[in-house]
Amino acid sequence: MKSASVKWGVVGLLSVSTLLNYVDRQTLALLSKPIQAALGMDDKGYAFIVTVFMFAYMGGNIIASWLIDKVGARMALALLVVWWSIAGMASGLVQDAHQMAAARFALGLAEVGNWVTAVSLVNIFFPPSQRALAIGIYTATAMFGAAISPPLITWVNELAGWRIAFIVAGAAGILWAAAWLLYTRRFGDAKAAAGANPDTQIEGDTDIASWGAALKSPRVWAIAIGIMLTWPVWYFYLNWFPKYLTDERGLSTLEMGRQAWVVYLAAGIGCLTGGAAPGILMKFGVGSGQAKLWVLGAVCLLAPIGLINSFEPVIWLALLVGAVVSFIHMYWQINLTAVTSDLFTARSFGRVFAVAGVASGLGGMGTTWLIGQVVGAVSYRPMFAVMAFVYPVAMVIILWLTGSLKPKAAVAAGEA
Repeated sequence: MKSASVKWGVVGLLSVSTLLNYVDRQTLALLSKPIQAALGMDDKGYAFIVTVFMFAYMGGNIIASWLIDKVGARMALALLVVWWSIAGMASGLVQDAHQMAAARFALGLAEVGNWVTAVSLVNIFFPPSQRALAIGIYTATAMFGAAISPPLITWVNELAGWRIAFIVAGAAGILWAAAWLLYTRRFGDAKAAAGANPDTQIEGDTDIASWGAALKSPRVWAIAIGIMLTWPVWYFYLNWFPKYLTDERGLSTLEMGRQAWVVYLAAGIGCLTGGAAPGILMKFGVGSGQAKLWVLGAVCLLAPIGLINSFEPVIWLALLVGAVVSFIHMYWQINLTAVTSDLFTARSFGRVFAVAGVASGLGGMGTTWLIGQVVGAVSYRPMFAVMAFVYPVAMVIILWLTGSLKPKAAVAAGEA
């Protein structure tokens, strides 16, 4: 098997695991009405279950990092997919709200591992010029997963009920894990895969060998703070923008559903084209880290376009602005994720993304609270202004803490 076919096969399988990740995650939300009725659960109980998932998802970064250290990224991913698939199937067997909360807690602990292990695997199998593209491909699948989940899951529910919907989704994950282990069996461990593809062994110069080093490293905090400040922009457009269209702009739920899809289609396209952008720049002699930096800088220049929605423009323009922001956000998200391969050694990724994942979780929960307060007291308008300018702030912090992404001759663990 040629290394080229191996690496794209890996991305294909990562895309499927990412798709299943979103399907398993969305099943509860999509079938919340029949589930609440069956379990006698009110909206407060439902909110509690969602919050439990978010806390577990945040802490799961540490579990994923520990597994990567112990068994390698290849086996860690298989174990985590089986784990979240069983938790998903268990969601279809629960008898009350407390059992559902326990099942979703277990789901959250494992699901975040898909993203942590995937970055490690991309670093192993791909050279720097292709890493952002690979990350963009499997991240785009998450957007498509968000799009296909509603018709797929509700169709299964109509045929067999919500319990079977959970079980079918979970069973698909277990089948995926078997296919993954079979496809990658020749490598034994993910680290051995690099031997089949020597060009992928270009790594960053910062080695994070311990949790103490991770917490002390300015470069780790550059990634963590960058994620904490900017990931909530996507959460806002994913979770709140549809509500903005119905609550403040007067669209019916049906009208919103017919029009808001363009925002999420734009995000999927942004994943693919944003991942390809650094490789194009590198063909003109720009270094790997600098190419990603240029992409991040371009996003900073374009992001203030989101401010237009603070002035409540006509609906078609509001949707267009939302689509543009989602599009460029994925350029930012893909390339900030890919920057880690230019800064850190492969074995550092688990710890780096564990710290970044906790920061992202705190940022997401903090932003959700802030949005609720601002929208309740004023409107959505101030939030559009905030979202427009977080990117330049994050960029300044990243440049300061990373030294403009310029590699150093030698960087000891925990030093910038």
